[in-house]
Amino acid sequence: MRVSGLPAQARVVVIGAGIVGNSMAYHLAQQGWKEIVLIDKGPLPNPGGSTGHASNFIFLTDHSKEMTLFTLDSVRQYKALGVFTQSGGIEVARTAERVDELKRRMASSLLTAASSRTTTTHGIRNCCAA
Repeated sequence: MRVSGLPAQARVVVIGAGIVGNSMAYHLAQQGWKEIVLIDKGPLPNPGGSTGHASNFIFLTDHSKEMTLFTLDSVRQYKALGVFTQSGGIEVARTAERVDELKRRMASSLLTAASSRTTTTHGIRNCCAA
Protein backbone atom coordinates (compact mmCIF):
# COMPACT_ATOMS: atom_id res chain seq x y z
CA MET A 1 0.00 0.00 0.00
CA ARG A 2 1.34 3.42 -0.92
CA VAL A 3 1.00 6.16 1.69
CA SER A 4 1.15 9.73 0.46
CA GLY A 5 0.14 13.16 1.67
CA LEU A 6 0.72 12.53 5.36
CA PRO A 7 1.63 15.67 7.27
CA ALA A 8 4.98 15.98 9.03
CA GLN A 9 3.18 16.61 12.32
CA ALA A 10 -0.30 16.53 13.81
CA ARG A 11 -1.95 17.62 17.03
CA VAL A 12 -3.61 14.22 17.30
CA VAL A 13 -3.39 10.96 15.38
CA VAL A 14 -6.40 8.66 15.54
CA ILE A 15 -5.54 5.10 14.60
CA GLY A 16 -8.45 3.23 13.05
CA ALA A 17 -11.19 4.63 10.82
CA GLY A 18 -13.80 2.31 12.27
CA ILE A 19 -16.74 3.08 14.48
CA VAL A 20 -14.78 4.60 17.37
CA GLY A 21 -11.91 6.22 15.48
CA ASN A 22 -14.12 7.82 12.86
CA SER A 23 -16.47 9.23 15.46
CA MET A 24 -13.60 10.43 17.65
CA ALA A 25 -11.97 12.35 14.78
CA TYR A 26 -15.34 13.86 13.87
CA HIS A 27 -16.05 15.03 17.40
CA LEU A 28 -12.57 16.48 17.86
CA ALA A 29 -13.07 18.47 14.65
CA GLN A 30 -16.50 19.62 15.87
CA GLN A 31 -14.80 20.88 19.03
CA GLY A 32 -12.42 22.98 16.95
CA TRP A 33 -9.36 20.77 16.95
CA LYS A 34 -7.08 21.18 13.93
CA GLU A 35 -4.33 18.99 12.50
CA ILE A 36 -6.19 15.71 13.05
CA VAL A 37 -4.87 12.69 11.18
CA LEU A 38 -7.09 9.60 10.88
CA ILE A 39 -5.28 6.52 9.61
CA ASP A 40 -6.18 2.91 8.95
CA LYS A 41 -4.85 -0.05 7.00
CA GLY A 42 -6.41 1.10 3.74
CA PRO A 43 -8.91 3.46 2.12
CA LEU A 44 -12.61 3.72 2.91
CA PRO A 45 -15.02 2.06 2.52
CA ASN A 46 -12.97 -1.05 3.36
CA PRO A 47 -9.83 0.00 5.21
CA GLY A 48 -9.24 -3.52 6.51
CA GLY A 49 -9.81 -2.87 10.21
CA SER A 50 -12.29 -4.55 12.52
CA THR A 51 -15.26 -2.48 11.33
CA GLY A 52 -14.38 -3.39 7.74
CA HIS A 53 -14.28 -7.08 8.63
CA ALA A 54 -17.85 -6.77 9.85
CA SER A 55 -19.01 -4.67 6.93
CA ASN A 56 -22.72 -3.94 7.23
CA PHE A 57 -22.77 -5.84 10.48
CA ILE A 58 -22.55 -2.82 12.71
CA PHE A 59 -24.44 -3.23 15.95
CA LEU A 60 -26.31 -0.02 16.68
CA THR A 61 -26.81 -0.87 20.33
CA ASP A 62 -24.28 -1.48 23.06
CA HIS A 63 -24.56 -1.59 26.84
CA SER A 64 -22.56 1.62 26.93
CA LYS A 65 -24.54 4.70 25.96
CA GLU A 66 -21.32 6.35 24.78
CA MET A 67 -20.42 3.47 22.44
CA THR A 68 -23.97 3.45 21.06
CA LEU A 69 -23.73 7.18 20.35
CA PHE A 70 -20.30 6.71 18.72
CA THR A 71 -21.77 4.01 16.51
CA LEU A 72 -24.81 6.06 15.50
CA ASP A 73 -22.57 9.05 14.70
CA SER A 74 -20.28 6.89 12.59
CA VAL A 75 -23.22 5.44 10.65
CA ARG A 76 -24.39 8.99 9.88
CA GLN A 77 -20.90 9.88 8.68
CA TYR A 78 -20.57 6.73 6.53
CA LYS A 79 -23.95 7.53 4.95
CA ALA A 80 -22.84 11.10 4.23
CA LEU A 81 -19.68 9.76 2.58
CA GLY A 82 -21.74 7.33 0.51
CA VAL A 83 -19.90 4.29 1.87
CA PHE A 84 -22.66 2.70 3.96
CA THR A 85 -25.34 0.29 2.85
CA GLN A 86 -27.94 -0.51 5.49
CA SER A 87 -29.02 -4.11 5.32
CA GLY A 88 -30.08 -5.17 8.81
CA GLY A 89 -29.05 -8.37 10.49
CA ILE A 90 -30.13 -11.31 12.58
CA GLU A 91 -28.48 -12.42 15.79
CA VAL A 92 -29.23 -15.95 16.92
CA ALA A 93 -29.15 -17.14 20.52
CA ARG A 94 -28.32 -20.82 20.98
CA THR A 95 -27.86 -20.79 24.76
CA ALA A 96 -29.79 -19.36 27.69
CA GLU A 97 -26.86 -17.03 28.42
CA ARG A 98 -26.98 -15.67 24.88
CA VAL A 99 -30.76 -15.15 25.17
CA ASP A 100 -30.11 -13.09 28.30
CA GLU A 101 -27.42 -11.08 26.48
CA LEU A 102 -29.76 -10.31 23.58
CA LYS A 103 -32.53 -9.30 25.99
CA ARG A 104 -30.12 -6.82 27.61
CA ARG A 105 -29.20 -5.42 24.20
CA MET A 106 -32.87 -5.12 23.27
CA ALA A 107 -33.46 -3.14 26.48
CA SER A 108 -30.51 -0.90 25.60
CA SER A 109 -31.92 -0.31 22.13
CA LEU A 110 -35.02 1.26 23.70
CA LEU A 111 -32.82 4.13 24.91
CA THR A 112 -31.66 5.03 21.40
CA ALA A 113 -33.13 5.48 17.94
CA ALA A 114 -31.95 2.01 16.95
CA SER A 115 -34.67 -0.24 15.61
CA SER A 116 -34.67 -3.83 16.86
CA ARG A 117 -37.09 -6.59 17.66
CA THR A 118 -37.14 -10.18 18.81
CA THR A 119 -38.54 -13.03 16.78
CA THR A 120 -38.81 -16.81 16.78
CA THR A 121 -37.35 -19.45 14.49
CA HIS A 122 -40.67 -19.34 12.62
CA GLY A 123 -40.28 -15.57 12.19
CA ILE A 124 -36.77 -16.01 10.81
CA ARG A 125 -37.96 -18.65 8.36
CA ASN A 126 -40.64 -16.25 7.10
CA CYS A 127 -38.20 -13.35 6.90
CA CYS A 128 -35.47 -15.29 5.10
CA ALA A 129 -37.46 -17.67 2.93
CA ALA A 130 -35.86 -18.14 -0.48
